Amino acid sequence: DEAELLKHCAWWGIVRKPASRAGGPVQLTLTGAATAGAGTQLQRGDGVVYHITASKNAGAGTLTVDLEAADAGATGNAPAGTLLTFITPQAGIVQTATVTGPGLTGGADVESVPELLSRLVFRVQYPPSGGTKYDFERWAREVPGVTRAWCLPEWPQAGSLGVTFVLDNNPDIFPGEGDVARVAEYIKSHPDPATGEPVGQALGPVVKTFKLTNHPVAFQIKIAPDTPENQAAVRQALVDLLYNEAKPGGIILPSAFWRAVAGVKALDDFELRSPLASVSAGATELLTVGDITWL
Repeated sequence: DEAELLKHCAWWGIVRKPASRAGGPVQLTLTGAATAGAGTQLQRGDGVVYHITASKNAGAGTLTVDLEAADAGATGNAPAGTLLTFITPQAGIVQTATVTGPGLTGGADVESVPELLSRLVFRVQYPPSGGTKYDFERWAREVPGVTRAWCLPEWPQAGSLGVTFVLDNNPDIFPGEGDVARVAEYIKSHPDPATGEPVGQALGPVVKTFKLTNHPVAFQIKIAPDTPENQAAVRQALVDLLYNEAKPGGIILPSAFWRAVAGVKALDDFELRSPLASVSAGATELLTVGDITWL
């Protein structure tokens, strides 16, 4: 029950993450002296609207300004190179602009019930304890859009630690530069969501926030009956397995893959031809479901 979950979260000091707006830099082309005014709106090809956050002016050439999405949500995220168009033509400015730098990042939908429950369970199991690895993981997961996070003690060397994370609700779950910067800044110092008191990284080890490398796992599977619906169910079972068990430097046994496929109730029979051995991730890698060859 969602209402009951929110009560438990309030008691434990867990605040549901609200939807957040995407933002980032865009490059304009000026044909002469011009001003890009705060509040001026641009639009993506699919209709998502952004506005300039602060006025800037310059002569002919290029000008970089910061944008923010008009509406909160993950749909506002956009990679570098995305083209935007001014809703109203601007004097001295070319009508089309280009998202640059790390892209438009930070947009996230309201935290889902399963994700909120997961954070509550984590908080109960690992209460705040003055800067342990669990504190860093909890702080990272408080950032809108972040769904899973890991802290690697003594990484990449003694006297430092690594923090890494993914955003499972994005088309590409691996963060961009803007996402990494947001999480690093939050870990450094932020108001506690429940109390408002300043918390964050204490004096001690050097903290390095970084992006994981994708390690896709390829599969060869024969199923019966071989239908599109069963193929989709098997893929989802494998995705769920790696969501719950994959971690940097982790190992997944072949028996785990077998159990995941065996759990698809619509199957009469199956053969998992590959992988037949354990699959390992490097210290900075995360296992994901890659190509599946249906035999």
